[in-house]
Amino acid sequence: MTTNYYSRRNTRLIVGLTMAMLAAPAYSTILYRPVGRAPEVFAYNGTTMSQPLTNTNALNSPKVYLIFLGPNFESGGAPTLATLSMVSAVKAILNSSYLSINTQYGSDGHATYGGYTTDTSIDPAAHPQNYMYSETDKILSESKFSSWLPPSGGDARKSPIYVVARYGSNGTNVPGPYGGSNDNGPNQYTKRAINVIDVAITSADQVDEFTWILSHELNERISTGTGGLIGVGPSSGNQICDGEPEGGDTYAARLPGADGPFVTSCWSFIDQAYVIEDGKLDRTMMVPVWNKSGWAGNFVSLQQGNLYLVTPYAPGYSAFSSTTTKIDSSVQSFVVNRSGGTAQIFDLTSGGQVKQYSGSGTAWTTITDSSTVASALVSTSYLAETESTVYTLEDGQVFMLAGKKAWQYSGSGTSWNLLTSNVSPTAIAAANGDFYFTLSSLGVEQDVFIDGYLTGGGSVTSSTTGVQAIATVDGTLYMLAINPTAAPLPAVWRYDSAKTSWTLVTNNGTFVYSIAAAGDVLCMLATGPDVTGAIGVAQYSLTSHDWIPLTGSNTAVGQILVQDGNQLYMLANNGSAPMQVWQYSSPGNWTALTGTNTSIKSVSMATDNTLHMVASNNGGPTDNWIYNGTPGSWSIVK
Repeated sequence: MTTNYYSRRNTRLIVGLTMAMLAAPAYSTILYRPVGRAPEVFAYNGTTMSQPLTNTNALNSPKVYLIFLGPNFESGGAPTLATLSMVSAVKAILNSSYLSINTQYGSDGHATYGGYTTDTSIDPAAHPQNYMYSETDKILSESKFSSWLPPSGGDARKSPIYVVARYGSNGTNVPGPYGGSNDNGPNQYTKRAINVIDVAITSADQVDEFTWILSHELNERISTGTGGLIGVGPSSGNQICDGEPEGGDTYAARLPGADGPFVTSCWSFIDQAYVIEDGKLDRTMMVPVWNKSGWAGNFVSLQQGNLYLVTPYAPGYSAFSSTTTKIDSSVQSFVVNRSGGTAQIFDLTSGGQVKQYSGSGTAWTTITDSSTVASALVSTSYLAETESTVYTLEDGQVFMLAGKKAWQYSGSGTSWNLLTSNVSPTAIAAANGDFYFTLSSLGVEQDVFIDGYLTGGGSVTSSTTGVQAIATVDGTLYMLAINPTAAPLPAVWRYDSAKTSWTLVTNNGTFVYSIAAAGDVLCMLATGPDVTGAIGVAQYSLTSHDWIPLTGSNTAVGQILVQDGNQLYMLANNGSAPMQVWQYSSPGNWTALTGTNTSIKSVSMATDNTLHMVASNNGGPTDNWIYNGTPGSWSIVK
């Protein structure tokens, strides 16, 4: 449906009791999508992650103590305004949901503020070196800091975190490199069982540098603890905040609030993206725009059907700033394609038109004629490793599904090349540079998966395989299909990178009703051993047959939906409660958008990415409702 012509009556639905499975508070995230190569892979003590980690050496609720080293952190014997701002920013970070990502790695996701001090006896600009061990030992040796001491027993997992901040130059607003490190003792540098962080900023007034470095090192120190959480594969040796091997690691944002703390993103195994937990309900996906050999420095983000161009926070010396520009509205989906080494942005409007972005302001060119109504849009651009650790975004093509035909854009005007003149595709997808579509055979549920005509390809599934749906996640193609011999129940299959075979990734006994790509994870609605409860939602862990349940044992799910290609919703009941609409935050963590006083007939996602339901409230008439963006707040569509 479209929502161009209606008036809203402000009728508010009141949310009832939340699900029993929702014990954790609702955290959401800003997600930074990897560019398109193989996903980040982490191993703990040599074992590759396939589920969130538990029982690790990660830190739980450590206190954080700040040690500001150098005379420039004081003025007239008192802390400077910049120093006090740094302390205030640390408190804001620790009081937010920012560190909750570490629950994936075995931590409780919390840390608390302990205190701060300044030491003006050493000028770090005159004597540049890492002081995190020596300065921590010095402070802890003073009797007045006895309350800061780590517990006895020599176990750094129970130690606070001591942060030593220093600067490289005297003066203010000084440019230059900045960075940090973290480690734990006892070791050759200290006999104390402690956790330490070094924060090296350019000058003592650089608050944003301080919070960026500290947020980076805090996540890595808490997630690793005294264990061995380390990147393997394309980012070998990295920790969770070290960024992509392609170099697009300036993924940062401010936490909510007036001039909130500036923090870095870190890798989320659950989301398969770099994330910042910001405490907001809506999940926002940032898709990086790449030219041939590197990040162009901005993102495209689809949010409730509005398309934004985001220039992120970038290194500066007086402040870190960003710009967000709304460039289109009523958008179904978009793609970032590369042609001739230059990035191109295309979107698909709610009315089915395909447009190309001019690159500035809100200027677009419609590249389909007025009679065309497209329902899907994909691009075959992909990131290739041209040599070891060197990546380039390869040129691609833009395809659409319109009028039950597959079309390839010619690159000029409104001219499209028809690819499927004699057949009627039911879905299209792109993965690792190739274009795919599905066909319906003889009008029955016997879909055949076809590899694009561009390379002379044909069917890539056997004649006995009945394909029900396809989805692309992180450059890999998946299908929901029945194969009477290998999987008589509807199951999920993964197409291998060599394009020669399919691998069954659901376990025997799992009956899959539907699949959906939500961001860079593959979700399914199913019953059986891969989900929890009678009918539940799970996401693929990208490893073997491992699935991560997203719903609990007391939940029965009737439907899953995806907004903006990223935000997951479900229609589900909890025990004996009626069906309600729920919004996903993290495994087992959903927020009810309707109350138990609402009787829901159906729920749908409109082509402009607005959430609708057909329901009656408090026994009243059945109406079409549109979600207003706040739990419990819906308006009747007239």
